[in-house]
Amino acid sequence: MLKRISIFVGLALFAIGINAEVIKVQTLNFKPGKIIARYENNGKERWRADVDLRTEKDGTVVIEKRGEGYFGNDNVYKTWHSEGKFNLANNQLIPVTIREVFYDKQGKVVNSLAKKYDVTTRKIICNLNGKVKVLAFPDDVVDDMNLSYMMANFIFMQKSSLDFHLVTLEPDLYSFAAKIMGTEELTVNGVKKNCYKIKLTVNLGILGAFAPTTYFWMEVNPPHAFVRYQGLESGLNTPHIIIDKIN
Repeated sequence: MLKRISIFVGLALFAIGINAEVIKVQTLNFKPGKIIARYENNGKERWRADVDLRTEKDGTVVIEKRGEGYFGNDNVYKTWHSEGKFNLANNQLIPVTIREVFYDKQGKVVNSLAKKYDVTTRKIICNLNGKVKVLAFPDDVVDDMNLSYMMANFIFMQKSSLDFHLVTLEPDLYSFAAKIMGTEELTVNGVKKNCYKIKLTVNLGILGAFAPTTYFWMEVNPPHAFVRYQGLESGLNTPHIIIDKIN
């Protein structure tokens, strides 16, 4: 079944023509915090990371993560540093550069991914451990690095559904549909929060039933801060996890 899913998800690379809409940015009012990932099936902690968002003097928006734990399909302990730089123009958060570096216990680099979003050529140049891959650069693109922030702004759009393109950690480009499923009360770290529940699915038509489903929970009260994620960690061979923001 996993092989079939992989084939179907791969078809999403040809979905660039789907009618999609740019997510307009109305808030980036997020405080630094910690996120913890646990296995969905048993609740055991898998990894944790500190997350920060700041705006530099030139207006560049920087999202930074520093994590440690078991990440990826090899289930080996790692530490990592991720940094994404974005331009905020015409109420759109446009990726510029993304860099994610993973280290083993001895501090040796075991995985490195750099993505450059070239607005001139409309190409995304990805370098994964020295191997270059070029992706299309659609107007509605969202990077995995800023996905949760864009889900908050999707809620501000007062729409029940939205199509967009996502560049993942693999790296690959997929067409996704986001749909608000209603509200749900969650208790995270002992605190009850009223949340919108958002379902993300790959745009594959009837084949979408075979693809994994992802959920986000964002606070009902503005600025609709991230509360929880549930889905695959990154690729198809990685565990199903739940990520909570605990402060």
